[in-house]
Amino acid sequence: MEEYTEEGILEGFGTFACGASSQKGYYPADPMKENQDSFDIRIANDAQNHFFGVFDGHGTDGGRCSQLCKSTIGDLYEEQLTKGRTTKVAIMNAHIETHGIMTKSAAINAELSGTTSVIASLNRSSLTIAYAGDSAAIIGSKSNRRSPMLLTNSHDLSRPDEVARIERKGGVVMSTEEYDKIKGHMTRKNSKSLARSISNKSLHSDSLHALAEHEPESIPRTDIVGKQAQSQRDSRRKKRIDRRSALEDSSHFHMSLSDLMKNSEPPRSKSTLQSQTLDTTDHSLNQSLRNVINLASTNSSISPVPDQSYVPRIWSGTSVEKVPGCAFTRSLGDIVAHKIGVTEKPEFKQLTIQDGDVIIIASDGVTEYLDAAEIVRIVNEIDDPADAARTLVKSSAALWAEKNDYCDDITAIVIFIKHDNVGSLGIVDRPIEINHEAKQVSSKASLFRRFLQRKKKKKAEKRTDETSRARAQERRRRM
Repeated sequence: MEEYTEEGILEGFGTFACGASSQKGYYPADPMKENQDSFDIRIANDAQNHFFGVFDGHGTDGGRCSQLCKSTIGDLYEEQLTKGRTTKVAIMNAHIETHGIMTKSAAINAELSGTTSVIASLNRSSLTIAYAGDSAAIIGSKSNRRSPMLLTNSHDLSRPDEVARIERKGGVVMSTEEYDKIKGHMTRKNSKSLARSISNKSLHSDSLHALAEHEPESIPRTDIVGKQAQSQRDSRRKKRIDRRSALEDSSHFHMSLSDLMKNSEPPRSKSTLQSQTLDTTDHSLNQSLRNVINLASTNSSISPVPDQSYVPRIWSGTSVEKVPGCAFTRSLGDIVAHKIGVTEKPEFKQLTIQDGDVIIIASDGVTEYLDAAEIVRIVNEIDDPADAARTLVKSSAALWAEKNDYCDDITAIVIFIKHDNVGSLGIVDRPIEINHEAKQVSSKASLFRRFLQRKKKKKAEKRTDETSRARAQERRRRM
């Protein structure tokens, strides 16, 4: 388990304390699988633009992808700020540039590997959240001034606006089972024409019967833990989509996902952000391919997959290979998926922080079985942010163990905000009155100097304690 703790100053507002914890998951099919989660915390020396990031890798090289984000996005963000960019522009450019580095790196195979990203930036009293993928950010309060709230809206195929972009770029949205029924009949040249001709009912019935009876050879996926992990991930995504978009009945099986969402907007919890409006688009290719499935299922012994197990994925509409098969719509890396609409560009949420606020950013290992209110409740029971992050990770792992025979990687960063009352840092509880620029510079320098002195003292005390324990253990060993 990797852990981290730190304290810092928010210029003109107060202070914060943060802690992080990351725990390797467990997959029976690959017990030696590395932790593909990474996190990065950068406390700014000027008490402005503090940076926190969590990155959740996926695919064979997912660990390398997330590690690259850990070592690169923060550097590029700081570089952008020195050029006078705003926080949002700096984060956006850092993501775009990091994605470019990742896809060109000789050390990383990012064809079918990539990573999510969730960033929190603190500047004075402003909080900026940027996210790409299904990693999450949550805000709550130790003083009950704010209700727990999810600040991110996962980039997956339950979002009509995300589906619309994928389909505009030539992607096809359907389940693995649906895709398996037609992939044997697709070539690089005929995939679109096949779909359109079936949509126009131009094929003869005997051709359709032959189509239904044909059983295409399976094409192995490149998942790092094989079919078992793929099935497990499908089950998790199904549950997540079920929570966000309940399908009405089995009559909707042959309806395209985008059409379903236009006809039945899923209910959302108070903590879920409102989706963007669905753009008008042409879904003819996606619907035509579903018509192939409809006809094949009608004329064969293969039964349609029931709605309650429907897990949509993104497929190439022009490739005969079974790729990319991803269930997310934004990520860094994932070269194949980016050719059909997946993007590295994050979405943003900005708000003003308050005294007693609690901020959590985490991989989906935390949010799989815990909602925003439960996460904030667990964190609020503990005063130290590092202990809070560790407890949140362990609580999440316990739920994974209870509900599965495997566990995802789990990572969380916890930030406690304190307004003008820094307590243990030894800084005055009241705002500093400043009458002119010279005093302002002096006060800020003094404030930060005292903070560094306190920080140095705490580290020295920690080293002394560790030395004392080591000597005591050595004495006991010699007795």
